[in-house]
Formats: sequence, C-alpha cells, structure tokens
Amino acid sequence: MVERNQVPIELIGGPEDGRTLTVPAGRAGLPTPCFEFPGEFRPDFDAATFLRAVRAGCAELTWLGYRRDSRRDDGVWRYRYTGSRTTRITDTPADGSA
Repeated sequence: MVERNQVPIELIGGPEDGRTLTVPAGRAGLPTPCFEFPGEFRPDFDAATFLRAVRAGCAELTWLGYRRDSRRDDGVWRYRYTGSRTTRITDTPADGSA
C-alpha cells in the first residue's frame, strides 16, 4: 500500500473560519487547488424530521467551497472561502433509476 504525504491546511473565512485539517498531498507535494465539503446539518434536525423533508423534496445540503491561497511560514497552507452552493436531497437517484 502506498502511503500519501499529508499536508496541514487552515480554512480562512466562511462558516469554518480558523478550522485546521490535514489533507493528502499530490505528487508535487501540494494539496488540491480547491475543494468543497458539506456544511453541518441543523442540530435540531432529528432523523425522522430529516426523512420527512427528504420525502417531501425539501431537504437541502449546503456545500462550502475553499481555494488554496497562500502558505504560512510554518508550512500550513491557507484556503480562502469561495462561497457555498445548495443541493436538494431526494430519495430518488438523479438518473431516475429507482
């Protein structure tokens, strides 16, 4: 099994401002130039409420975008918040194969 190098990053701006993560580095030793990850669900959104929202077609997931910006003197890469997008969550595959 090939072990990948890990690179520390810091998120700047947006709802995850100040969060630090460790991500895989590519062959050149650089982390990905940009990425998205899901934001958190509302804490008061229990499983039954969530399933009802999915079945009603009104459940949504927010994706947070970040882009590689600069590298600190200690080697940590900074990623700047680029915005968010929302996708609808359904219980039917997008291709209609259900």
